[in-house]
Amino acid sequence: PPPATTTVMLGDGSGARMEVRVPSAGHRKIRGLAVGAPAELVVVSDDASMARFKAVRDIFLPATDEFVCDYPFLERTIMRALSRDVAFERGERQRQEVQSRRRRVRRR
Repeated sequence: PPPATTTVMLGDGSGARMEVRVPSAGHRKIRGLAVGAPAELVVVSDDASMARFKAVRDIFLPATDEFVCDYPFLERTIMRALSRDVAFERGERQRQEVQSRRRRVRRR
């Protein structure tokens, strides 16, 4: 029989949607897999605008530190570290934006 798969619909704020099928034994509950849950994955594209891309078939759910796929297509320790780095940079950008807004308000 063909291997079991889990189908996940992914999307972003721009309205882009993508269906990803990942190999999964189907025997375990994935706590973080829910509508609206943040998900991270690696994609590759031959298009600089990323209008077309293919996903590496492993999805990381940072809120629960889970991978959807049973088979590790990615080096998971590196993916977790990358996720932490992205979250840190996102937090830094948000802090800088807040500070910039505060400075603009004070100048008025």
